[in-house]
Amino acid sequence: DEEGRYRPVGMGEWTSDEMHSRMKAGGMSHDEAKLELERTGPNEIRVRVPGVLESLAAEFSDVLYILQSIAAWSYIVYTAWNIGCIWLGMTFIAGIYRALFIVRRGQKKIAAMAKLESRVKVLRSGEWIEIGSHGVVIGDLLRVEEGEPLPCDGVIVQGSIIVNESMLTGEPMPIQKFPVEDVQGAEVTKKNMAYAGTTCMQSTGLHEGRAVLLATGVGALTTKGQLIRMVLFPQSVRFKYTDQLPIVYGILGLYAVLIIVLFLTSTNLGSWVITCLEVLSAIAQAMNPMLPVSIVMGQSVTAYRLEKHHKIS
Repeated sequence: DEEGRYRPVGMGEWTSDEMHSRMKAGGMSHDEAKLELERTGPNEIRVRVPGVLESLAAEFSDVLYILQSIAAWSYIVYTAWNIGCIWLGMTFIAGIYRALFIVRRGQKKIAAMAKLESRVKVLRSGEWIEIGSHGVVIGDLLRVEEGEPLPCDGVIVQGSIIVNESMLTGEPMPIQKFPVEDVQGAEVTKKNMAYAGTTCMQSTGLHEGRAVLLATGVGALTTKGQLIRMVLFPQSVRFKYTDQLPIVYGILGLYAVLIIVLFLTSTNLGSWVITCLEVLSAIAQAMNPMLPVSIVMGQSVTAYRLEKHHKIS
């Protein structure tokens, strides 16, 4: 910007003088809006949902699933084919269930939550025109309608609104937003700012009885976009159970190594193929391939109970 700072494309900083000057000038021109749209892109939050095959490939490419498959096939070929088939079937069922009905379903819910398609009225070249919400750009003046979610972050320039910000703060009480003062150097505070995704419950103002908002943030750089990003890329949370799980695997791994050494030094099975199969069988017995499956199923059942009993959607 003019002060030599870096500012992400999709965010704008406005003074109260600039906001009211734009209002008096009749908003942006059509050419200015077109250039701004080319610079910042459409006002939308895109969440990519992988396909079925891609989700399955990402799930079964994990090292644990590969070890499970090797152990199960070694049992099918050499030891007890019925146990190996049961292991292999449970592994595939658990992996498919987790990939398609937990991970992918959650991604689809997030994509639906991020998606917003509505019609809004903006002031351009002195006229109010109706456009799709994806065409809103930074600096646009929007007429705030009642009962509609806000398509962008912005500052109230004229009128006042009452919004429901429960999606941001969790507070069920509606909050009133006031216009920024038309005074030189007036400070823009939270009481003047409205956020994307919040629902307008009441809008009053001079333009057909509706308030006017100046867009200061669009797309993924809105407050709603930040929430979506936090859901998609959450901070790691440490649990005592998961912290101790590598220790368990380490102990089982040492036990498996001990068995392998005993096999290689104290037995002579006459064929390296038989020896390898015996080693794989020993590893499967020491490090149960059903342990990851039980963890996945435990997480699935816990998530289902949490969603069912606490009405989480």
